[in-house]
Amino acid sequence: MQFTNAQVNQPPPLSQFTRTSDSNTNFFVMGNVDWTPTSLSTISLQSYRTVQQTAVTTSLYFVATGANLGASHRLTDSTTLTLNAGIENDEFTSASGDTSSGSNRTDLLKNVSVGAQYRAVKWLGLGIQYIFEDRGSTQDAFQYQANTFMVSAQTLF
Repeated sequence: MQFTNAQVNQPPPLSQFTRTSDSNTNFFVMGNVDWTPTSLSTISLQSYRTVQQTAVTTSLYFVATGANLGASHRLTDSTTLTLNAGIENDEFTSASGDTSSGSNRTDLLKNVSVGAQYRAVKWLGLGIQYIFEDRGSTQDAFQYQANTFMVSAQTLF
Protein backbone atom coordinates (compact mmCIF):
# COMPACT_ATOMS: atom_id res chain seq x y z
CA MET A 1 0.00 0.00 0.00
CA GLN A 2 1.33 3.44 -0.88
CA PHE A 3 0.10 6.83 0.28
CA THR A 4 1.66 9.27 -2.20
CA ASN A 5 1.04 12.90 -1.22
CA ALA A 6 -0.93 11.77 1.84
CA GLN A 7 -2.48 14.60 3.84
CA VAL A 8 -0.74 15.18 7.16
CA ASN A 9 -3.46 17.29 8.88
CA GLN A 10 -1.11 18.59 11.56
CA PRO A 11 -0.44 22.12 12.80
CA PRO A 12 2.60 23.92 11.38
CA PRO A 13 5.44 23.10 11.00
CA LEU A 14 4.32 19.45 10.68
CA SER A 15 1.80 20.37 7.98
CA GLN A 16 4.75 21.10 5.64
CA PHE A 17 5.57 17.40 5.31
CA THR A 18 3.94 15.22 2.68
CA ARG A 19 5.09 11.92 1.31
CA THR A 20 5.94 12.49 -2.33
CA SER A 21 7.79 9.29 -3.27
CA ASP A 22 9.43 6.12 -2.05
CA SER A 23 13.17 6.37 -1.54
CA ASN A 24 15.94 4.98 0.64
CA THR A 25 15.84 8.17 2.73
CA ASN A 26 12.41 7.04 4.00
CA PHE A 27 13.85 3.76 5.32
CA PHE A 28 14.18 3.25 9.08
CA VAL A 29 15.43 0.09 10.76
CA MET A 30 17.04 -1.33 13.87
CA GLY A 31 18.60 -4.75 14.27
CA ASN A 32 20.82 -6.82 16.54
CA VAL A 33 23.10 -9.74 15.83
CA ASP A 34 24.54 -11.60 18.81
CA TRP A 35 27.27 -14.23 18.60
CA THR A 36 28.55 -16.37 21.46
CA PRO A 37 31.90 -17.80 20.27
CA THR A 38 32.54 -19.37 23.71
CA SER A 39 30.45 -19.87 26.82
CA LEU A 40 32.30 -16.93 28.41
CA SER A 41 32.26 -14.41 25.51
CA THR A 42 29.53 -12.57 23.63
CA ILE A 43 29.89 -10.27 20.60
CA SER A 44 26.98 -8.03 19.57
CA LEU A 45 26.43 -5.87 16.49
CA GLN A 46 23.61 -3.34 16.44
CA SER A 47 22.74 -1.26 13.39
CA TYR A 48 20.06 1.40 13.21
CA ARG A 49 18.51 4.26 11.26
CA THR A 50 16.00 6.29 13.26
CA VAL A 51 14.40 9.72 13.54
CA GLN A 52 15.39 11.59 16.70
CA GLN A 53 14.14 14.77 18.37
CA THR A 54 16.49 17.73 18.71
CA ALA A 55 16.60 20.60 21.18
CA VAL A 56 18.41 22.88 18.71
CA THR A 57 16.08 25.67 17.54
CA THR A 58 17.52 25.71 14.01
CA SER A 59 16.48 22.08 13.38
CA LEU A 60 13.21 20.15 13.54
CA TYR A 61 14.70 16.66 13.89
CA PHE A 62 17.62 14.53 12.73
CA VAL A 63 18.05 11.11 11.15
CA ALA A 64 20.62 9.00 13.01
CA THR A 65 22.32 6.17 11.11
CA GLY A 66 24.88 4.10 12.95
CA ALA A 67 26.31 0.89 14.27
CA ASN A 68 27.66 -0.36 17.60
CA LEU A 69 29.97 -3.31 18.11
CA GLY A 70 30.12 -4.65 21.65
CA ALA A 71 31.99 -7.49 23.30
CA SER A 72 31.86 -8.94 26.79
CA HIS A 73 33.99 -11.62 28.38
CA ARG A 74 33.19 -13.22 31.72
CA LEU A 75 36.37 -13.64 33.77
CA THR A 76 34.68 -15.27 36.76
CA ASP A 77 31.11 -15.97 37.81
CA SER A 78 30.91 -12.43 39.18
CA THR A 79 33.31 -10.36 36.99
CA THR A 80 32.84 -9.36 33.35
CA LEU A 81 34.96 -7.17 31.04
CA THR A 82 33.18 -5.08 28.38
CA LEU A 83 34.29 -3.28 25.21
CA ASN A 84 32.16 -1.18 22.87
CA ALA A 85 32.84 0.84 19.71
CA GLY A 86 30.27 2.89 17.84
CA ILE A 87 29.84 5.23 14.92
CA GLU A 88 26.83 7.40 14.06
CA ASN A 89 26.01 9.88 11.30
CA ASP A 90 23.36 12.49 12.20
CA GLU A 91 21.66 14.46 9.41
CA PHE A 92 19.68 17.45 10.72
CA THR A 93 16.81 19.21 8.92
CA SER A 94 16.48 22.97 8.86
CA ALA A 95 13.76 24.63 10.96
CA SER A 96 11.78 25.25 7.76
CA GLY A 97 11.67 21.51 7.09
CA ASP A 98 13.86 21.83 3.98
CA THR A 99 16.11 18.76 3.72
CA SER A 100 17.86 19.83 0.50
CA SER A 101 19.55 22.95 1.87
CA GLY A 102 23.34 23.00 1.83
CA SER A 103 23.32 24.71 5.23
CA ASN A 104 21.97 21.66 7.04
CA ARG A 105 24.07 20.27 9.84
CA THR A 106 25.68 16.82 9.65
CA ASP A 107 27.51 15.28 12.60
CA LEU A 108 29.74 12.21 12.79
CA LEU A 109 30.03 10.65 16.26
CA LYS A 110 32.65 8.05 17.13
CA ASN A 111 32.97 6.45 20.54
CA VAL A 112 34.81 3.66 22.29
CA SER A 113 34.39 2.37 25.83
CA VAL A 114 36.00 -0.21 28.06
CA GLY A 115 34.76 -1.35 31.43
CA ALA A 116 34.33 -3.99 34.09
CA GLN A 117 31.28 -5.20 35.98
CA TYR A 118 31.23 -7.01 39.30
CA ARG A 119 28.13 -8.82 40.51
CA ALA A 120 28.40 -9.21 44.31
CA VAL A 121 25.16 -11.19 44.55
CA LYS A 122 22.45 -12.00 42.01
CA TRP A 123 20.64 -8.70 42.64
CA LEU A 124 23.52 -6.27 43.38
CA GLY A 125 26.46 -5.19 41.22
CA LEU A 126 29.09 -2.52 40.66
CA GLY A 127 30.65 -1.22 37.47
CA ILE A 128 33.41 1.02 36.21
CA GLN A 129 33.76 2.30 32.64
CA TYR A 130 35.88 4.69 30.55
CA ILE A 131 34.26 6.28 27.48
CA PHE A 132 35.93 8.38 24.76
CA GLU A 133 33.66 10.26 22.36
CA ASP A 134 34.59 12.37 19.33
CA ARG A 135 31.93 14.46 17.54
CA GLY A 136 32.76 16.11 14.25
CA SER A 137 30.22 18.50 12.73
CA THR A 138 29.72 20.71 9.70
CA GLN A 139 29.03 23.47 12.27
CA ASP A 140 32.02 24.19 14.52
CA ALA A 141 29.91 24.96 17.60
CA PHE A 142 28.86 21.29 17.85
CA GLN A 143 32.31 19.68 17.60
CA TYR A 144 33.87 18.18 20.73
CA GLN A 145 35.87 15.38 22.28
CA ALA A 146 34.92 13.95 25.67
CA ASN A 147 36.56 11.61 28.16
CA THR A 148 34.14 10.14 30.70
CA PHE A 149 34.85 7.92 33.69
CA MET A 150 31.78 6.29 35.17
CA VAL A 151 31.26 4.34 38.38
CA SER A 152 27.87 2.68 38.76
CA ALA A 153 25.84 0.52 41.10
CA GLN A 154 23.10 -1.75 39.79
CA THR A 155 20.32 -3.52 41.63
CA LEU A 156 17.60 -5.86 40.35
CA PHE A 157 14.23 -6.14 42.05
